[in-house]
Amino acid sequence: MYFKEVMIGMICDNCGETYEESNNGYTAFVDESRCKEEASEDGWFLDGDGEHEGKHYCPKCCKTDDDDNLILNQSRNKPQQP
Repeated sequence: MYFKEVMIGMICDNCGETYEESNNGYTAFVDESRCKEEASEDGWFLDGDGEHEGKHYCPKCCKTDDDDNLILNQSRNKPQQP
């Protein structure tokens, strides 16, 4: 018997790259908390407090300065949809 299950994944809000778990290469998870936990461990920026509009950024697109301010790599911006 087959069944369908909803899976969750994450993409970078700057470049559109899909998060891929570093140990196994998974891109989909059974729940949001597991996806967030794995992405955070792999260096993704996850906006939990809403300061950055709830966005998620891959390590190639963001870094923080000495005051922990987020700095985005604007050269990696994904093309905007019309």
